[in-house]
Amino acid sequence: DAIVCRHSTALYPDISLAGTLGLQTLDLDKLLNLDSRTLGIGPALHLPLFQRAQLKAAYGVSQAQLQAAASQYDASVVDAAHDVATQALNLTQAQARRKERDAQIAAAEQLHALAVARARQGIADERTVLSAQSDILQQRDAATTLDAQAVSAQLALIKALGGGYRSD
Repeated sequence: DAIVCRHSTALYPDISLAGTLGLQTLDLDKLLNLDSRTLGIGPALHLPLFQRAQLKAAYGVSQAQLQAAASQYDASVVDAAHDVATQALNLTQAQARRKERDAQIAAAEQLHALAVARARQGIADERTVLSAQSDILQQRDAATTLDAQAVSAQLALIKALGGGYRSD
């Protein structure tokens, strides 16, 4: 704005009033006498007749710079909003996958309990129990990976929001 104002006001005439007050003498003895006083007041007028094209060009450049800066700011705001939306979506998806994985862990634990019960009754062998335990471990490992992804998504969301955000 300061650049724009400076260039736009340069297109108009500049009127000023100047004044001088001082002492003037050829002899140093008379320097402090009242007769050696000088006083001058006069107006000054500056018309930008021959610089008008240059001033208009400079004004146009400053307007273009201002518009470019505004466009760059708008693009930054849109990019920031897009980043926040993307990170929020990633966090929501990670939490949804974690809920699905919790259901799969619960189902694997039920299958393990059934396998243990069958093995006690002699209906099934220990391989079924070990297979059910292996499935539980795999599900828990996948859940741990999803937990890490959720934490990463939370951190990315906090960064996208500029920090200071807390998830409940």
